[in-house]
Amino acid sequence: MSGLIGEFFNTPIPEKVWHYTSTSALEGILSSGTVWATEVHYTTDASEFVHAQNVATAFLQEIVPDDESMARAKQAGLNVLVHAFENGPLSPDITEVFVASFSSCADLKSQWMEYADAGRGVSIAFDLSGIRPPQELGYALAFAPCVYLQDEKEKLLAAALSHFMQTFAELDRNTRSHRWAAERLRDWLLVDQIYGLEFDRAVFDAANDEYIRELLHGALTQTSFDLLRLASHCKDYAFHQEAEWRLSLPHTKSKPFKGIKVQYRGAEQHIPYLAHTLFCERLPITEILVGPFCQDRARIEQLLDTYNCRVPVVMSGIPIRNPNEIR
Repeated sequence: MSGLIGEFFNTPIPEKVWHYTSTSALEGILSSGTVWATEVHYTTDASEFVHAQNVATAFLQEIVPDDESMARAKQAGLNVLVHAFENGPLSPDITEVFVASFSSCADLKSQWMEYADAGRGVSIAFDLSGIRPPQELGYALAFAPCVYLQDEKEKLLAAALSHFMQTFAELDRNTRSHRWAAERLRDWLLVDQIYGLEFDRAVFDAANDEYIRELLHGALTQTSFDLLRLASHCKDYAFHQEAEWRLSLPHTKSKPFKGIKVQYRGAEQHIPYLAHTLFCERLPITEILVGPFCQDRARIEQLLDTYNCRVPVVMSGIPIRNPNEIR
């Protein structure tokens, strides 16, 4: 993994992240011990996931190649983006990405109005500092902040593409170099000599082809893996106030989840989601913030008591007047 990408997915997790929701959803969370993670193509952001493709494509198109090999690598990178997102490993036909959303902001008006029943709901504080898997395991699972600034998104996506493009450019230069070909042939003849074998040109050419395919496949696999993780965290700047932290759970549709079932909601039961435990035996809820228009504090405290969730209940500090009072 690129150092830059590794650093990003190791961004220190805030002491608390907040999940804005309705009081009825709070009861569902407490009773089930789960939080819903919705498939990324069904969120309120119409550019979700494909935004990363658009940013990366625009960035690559602006690159001025140093030589002919890098020009070919640039075109190969553009082709990789089209294939990956439209019919490859990042396409919705092949991969589902489920996301559970939180915010690093505890008491944000826009969040109350958008996600917490127009200010009548709650914001649930979670301590999720222990859910991040070790990077060396290579899991596509990620818990990290969303990225909104254009230059930050470009740097991360460029890092994801760089390994494949550099590998492609180097191989292109080598296969056009008589010196590289001569060195490969010399090494091959030396092995033949050691083992007393006759030189077979067809076998030599096939071995070179396989060597090139393996290098390109390895580079493409790493780039696809990095793009998969980054795509669910790249957001349009219009959403920057949400200060979102996101748990993303990529899933190959042809392989069933282990121990968890994909469910469906919505008027037509077409929105896929997971009811997820956040990898905890008991949800690590640490505080409940009550919305500025919520009048159900007593009920909220009763729910917490019923489900043995003994955490502070605090009222929102936003000095906003109820719209009904000023009409």
